[in-house]
Amino acid sequence: MNRPSTPPRWKFEDAAIAPSNRLSTAWQALSQIELRNLAGMLVRQWRLILSIMALFVLLAIAVLSLLNYRYTAEALLAVDERGSELVGQADPIGAGVTFNNRVDSEVEILNSSSVTLGVIDHLALWRDDEFGFNKLSLTDKLKSLIGISPQENKSSTYIRLNDIPGDQQARLVTRLQTALSVERRGLTSVIAIKATSQDKNKAAFIANSVAESYLNVQIAAKDKTAQSAAAFLGQRVDELAKDIQDLNKRTENFIIDQSALVGTQEAKTEMLRIREQMGQIASSQADFSTRLTKLQALQQDPAFGNTTNLPDELRALAEERALAAKKALAQSNDADLQAELRALDQKLKDAAQAQATNVRNQIASSDKRKDDLRQQLQDIFTHQQIPDQVSVDLFRLQNETQNSRKLYESVSNRLAEVRQQLGLTLPNSRIVAPALAPYAPSYPPSIQIVLGALALGLGLGVAAAVARENLVGGFVLPAQVEAVTGLPVIAAIPLNDAQKPENMLLSDPLSPFAESLRRMRIGVEESVGNGGHNIVLVTSTEPGEGKSTMSICLGRALASAGHKTVLVDCDFRHPTVGKLAETESPIGLVDLIQRKAKPKAIFESLVVDAASPLHLMTSKASLTEASDLILNSVAFREFLEQLAQEYDYVVLDSPPIGYVVDARILAGVTDYLVYVIKQNSTSQHHAVGGLRQVIRTNNNGRVGLVLNSVTSTFGGYYGYKRYSYYYGNK
Repeated sequence: MNRPSTPPRWKFEDAAIAPSNRLSTAWQALSQIELRNLAGMLVRQWRLILSIMALFVLLAIAVLSLLNYRYTAEALLAVDERGSELVGQADPIGAGVTFNNRVDSEVEILNSSSVTLGVIDHLALWRDDEFGFNKLSLTDKLKSLIGISPQENKSSTYIRLNDIPGDQQARLVTRLQTALSVERRGLTSVIAIKATSQDKNKAAFIANSVAESYLNVQIAAKDKTAQSAAAFLGQRVDELAKDIQDLNKRTENFIIDQSALVGTQEAKTEMLRIREQMGQIASSQADFSTRLTKLQALQQDPAFGNTTNLPDELRALAEERALAAKKALAQSNDADLQAELRALDQKLKDAAQAQATNVRNQIASSDKRKDDLRQQLQDIFTHQQIPDQVSVDLFRLQNETQNSRKLYESVSNRLAEVRQQLGLTLPNSRIVAPALAPYAPSYPPSIQIVLGALALGLGLGVAAAVARENLVGGFVLPAQVEAVTGLPVIAAIPLNDAQKPENMLLSDPLSPFAESLRRMRIGVEESVGNGGHNIVLVTSTEPGEGKSTMSICLGRALASAGHKTVLVDCDFRHPTVGKLAETESPIGLVDLIQRKAKPKAIFESLVVDAASPLHLMTSKASLTEASDLILNSVAFREFLEQLAQEYDYVVLDSPPIGYVVDARILAGVTDYLVYVIKQNSTSQHHAVGGLRQVIRTNNNGRVGLVLNSVTSTFGGYYGYKRYSYYYGNK
């Protein structure tokens, strides 16, 4: 054959199909796609991407429908000590710390178990289905799944929080604290209390209850401190009062002892009279104390029976109460008797309290009278002529008594202040914004989940599109074929459902199918050109991609265009050309080669296509030896040589490259390769692998790709739909 001495070779560096050291997989070829090709891939696979996105969004919506919605309510507290300072109260919890540390301390108090227990007690949450014992634990749920009944819940027997065992109280506290969140707002004095629940109203109740429980804890702590201080001060007042009594007694005894030695007889007589009056007052005070003790006992227990030396009114009430108690005891179910007994108890307490107040006033009056007499006694004694040493001793006793009185008055005043604070205790925090029932749920975050599902679906959709185009699925559009392979697509053949599509070129020359065949012919003409480079090999990756149909259509298109063309059926195992063209050679090519026939005899077996000027050399399935021996035989090579010299174009229809070596052998003796790829059929990985095989053995390295059986997308790509009136579709 007439071949150039140095035939041009197709450079691997200029295409996506590189040698094994540069391109071993189709994925490496995809990495060289330009941005516009990637955009084209997204446009081609938009249905797949949108489908996956829609699937994930639907899954997200389904999951959201199964989740339990939760609502979060928020109450705001402000730590403010000014209200406490107005009444002179000091906070026992945060004494000695800075205000900033105090706020942090209050946050920790809010998170404490005591506050949580206060909420549980206030709302009786142990009976609640969400936070109480009626809620099944994870262990109980697992037991239910395997058919084991969970332990019977006995919480319905609990009446008060104190009746619940400590371990179960701890369980309630832990469960509620998981639904609570307490945090400080920045560096401000505001503390946010958040409560989460399946019920929006319950969430608000819990948040407000936490705030109220926290304030109650503060008040209780201050009350406890005040009570401790009051108890200590009361004990100290009693000690000081005893000390004053002892000093007064010592002073009186000292004066009495010394009065017998000094002073006039008149003074002695007057001092004796004063001592007798003081004794009478002391005796009456003892009676008052006994009466006060009985009255106090009667106040605490109206059933106290010792009413001796009490007013007639109290004795009459006590007797009436005793009779009512007997009746109520005999008829315990009589509500009227019980109410009457309670009324008498209250009346008796009120009367005893009034009498106790009167007795205290009498005791105070006696104390004042006694103090006056004591002072008269001291004045008379000091105006007598007494020795210096006696005067010094008396002054010392009087000074000690005066100092004790001052200290007693100071401690008594402080005790009165503390007792007054017990009724005026204020917390050092206040609720500035009570929690309201939230409008929208806080969990699950529906918008975030849907957006996340949308983003995940988009990512997986793009990944699936990339996998479909480059690893799993076939080619969709010519642009995709060119982007992946780096080779030109000379024609995109639309899908044709006609019974004899190979006849459409001549029977319906104005159809899009016929026009695409002419595109293929022009692509071959432009690539092959003149100068003897006229052997064209038509092959594909797998069977069923329309390779033989394209061979006949290409041969007929070239012959109809005035080129002297011959089509040789080189698929010795499954010859198809003769069946499609409905014309058979008298002797098949395989038989001629195996008989070692002369080229002239082979030429005589050529037949003319019944539908076009195309010459045909068909084959029959009579292969008795390996096909590579036939293709590499001298007779076959000489036959091709003479065909190349005799015809303008020699079209070879070979078997698919993916199964036998025939196409690789034929690629070494041809000038141009027409590689047929069926849309959405063979995977890109296999197609790229097949192209790599035939290109490596081809001397010229010129390849044209044909995308066959293109569906409606083809029309949008090439404009056949828009310009359908050009194709005779009136």
